[in-house]
Formats: sequence, C-alpha cells, structure tokens
Amino acid sequence: MSISMKHVMTLCSLLTAHSAKVAGQGRCLCKDPGTDGPRAPCYEDRFQPFGWPGEAAACHTGDFPKSSDDPKLAECLPQEQGQAIYIIGDSFAWAIQGAFQHATNLPVHHASWTCTQDRQGEVNPDVGVGALAKVIKPNDIVVLVTSPDTGPSKHIDPVANMTHAKGAKLLILGGWPVLPQEASLCYMSVGKTAKPGDKSKCWQPYEQWEQAIAARTEQVSQKLDKDITTLDLASAMCSKDTGCDMWIPGTSLPAYLDIAHVNTPMNQYLAKYVCEYLDEKFSVGSLH
Repeated sequence: MSISMKHVMTLCSLLTAHSAKVAGQGRCLCKDPGTDGPRAPCYEDRFQPFGWPGEAAACHTGDFPKSSDDPKLAECLPQEQGQAIYIIGDSFAWAIQGAFQHATNLPVHHASWTCTQDRQGEVNPDVGVGALAKVIKPNDIVVLVTSPDTGPSKHIDPVANMTHAKGAKLLILGGWPVLPQEASLCYMSVGKTAKPGDKSKCWQPYEQWEQAIAARTEQVSQKLDKDITTLDLASAMCSKDTGCDMWIPGTSLPAYLDIAHVNTPMNQYLAKYVCEYLDEKFSVGSLH
C-alpha cells in the first residue's frame, strides 16, 4: 500500500487537548532510553524499514464499507463480553492502534480507512457509527482518530452521540508531529552513524507544534460536554529542550514509517503514556 506525500500532508493534523504525563505510576512504568533499572525497555530496539507493512490491510482499507451491516465491519469490530476498546478513524487510527494494544490487557479492535474519501466520495461516518452501535456496551472505550479535512462535526458529533447514548466513553486521540519530509530521506541525512541527540533534517522546534495543538484544542472545546476526553501524544514525542525529530526520544531509532505514521517501536514507546492515561481516566491501564 503506498501513500503519497500530498495525501499524508492532507491528513497530518489530529484533534488534541490533553498532555501526556511522564510515566511513573507503578504498573505503567517501563525503562526509558538511557536509563538503568530492572524493568524492560519501553520499545523494541530494532530498525523498522520505512513504508507501510503488508499486514496493514486486515481491518484497514481504501474502500471503507458503505453499510454498517458489512461483514468486514462485524469481523473487525466484534462485541466482547467484558470491557473493550474500539479504535476507528483514518490511516492514523491504524498506525496508532499498537500503542493501545501494548498499553492494556483489554481487547483492542479497530476499523480504519486510507483516506477521507472512498470511491463514491466522502466516507459516511454513520457507517462506522452504525457498526459500533451494534457492539458498544456501557464502559466500553471508543477511540476516534480523525483528520482536519473531515471536519469535527462530521465525525465527533455522531460518534459522541452514540457513545453517550450507550453509556460508553469517547476518547479523541490528539496528534503528533508531522515531518517536513519522508523519514527515509531524513534518515539518509545522518545515516546509521546517528547518536542520540543528533538532529536530522526533519528536526522542528517544539513551539511550532504547541501552536498547532492550541488551535486544535480550541476547535474541539465546544464538543467536550458528552463524556469526551482527549489525549495528546505530541508532548510524549517532543520537548522544548530537544524539539521534534524523527527519532524515538532518547535514541537514534526512527519513529516513523513515512511523514506522519508512527512505526511499531514508537507505538511500544507511546504505550506507557496511553497506559497512564487509561489508568487515570478509566482505571484500566495495565502495561504488558
């Protein structure tokens, strides 16, 4: 599956409001890069090739189902007897699902589309909402990952109304920095000789993303009256001291598949922040 630079850039911004805390609460703690201790590292220390892996297609498609009765949605969003997490959205929903899978022992399911349009035009959010409405139970958690070109009213409102009616919780996942160019090109600028702290051509000042976060927070502020919570992962990936780059913080290991989609090691790294958030807001955090 290939995604053009133009396409990724149209999807680059996500809604955000909550800053992830530094991990440190017992069961959600793992060993940060460069630190000693008996705990396992927060990520798998390996290089992941750039570009999307082939297994992306299972519950991720460019032709999003046009009916909530589509068997594919039933397969990807099954009902669980106990509490579960359901992630729905565009390609970023697929890219970040691993952080939730590593963060909790709850079942995590997802359904996502490559872009905001299917072959007939714009994706109808009612399709995904209808499929979720068949399986959602009280206390289930729905994670919505949405892009700015869809407009918040077209995705947040129908999902929020459904989760509120079902007694479920809605989490709007905030964004993370989008690189100025492909991660593979930035990696070539420093190569395998990079050391933790080295800047690549993808480096950006954190203040640039602070401004974007503030703008998106204002965009959703009027939506936060229906049991909606928000989580921003940008602060887990950047800081004012180090700025924002293509690396997993504290390492010289790439964190991106392309311009904006994070890879498996970065999902593992972000899991501790997701775990703490789930523990704080829903009392379900349990880092593997």
